[in-house]
Amino acid sequence: MRQHTNPMPSHPFPASRGEELERDFLAYLNMISQNKARLLPPGFLADYQAFGWIEMRNGVPCPTDAGKQAALHMRKPHHQHERR
Repeated sequence: MRQHTNPMPSHPFPASRGEELERDFLAYLNMISQNKARLLPPGFLADYQAFGWIEMRNGVPCPTDAGKQAALHMRKPHHQHERR
């Protein structure tokens, strides 16, 4: 007799790239403020620029107005509960 297996994995699905970027954005902003943006894994800066959250000013990554608004939203307590 064939055993039935559960089609759903027991581990959570990996986050999408967008979810990963959103999850790590506040940490990235902290790295920028400490002049450690160069430590971010490759591709993140380009993706944040594509989101419109980061722009380069004189070779330095800086949050855009949209990035600042996104960060404010992410810092709100209700946003933490939405993500769960």
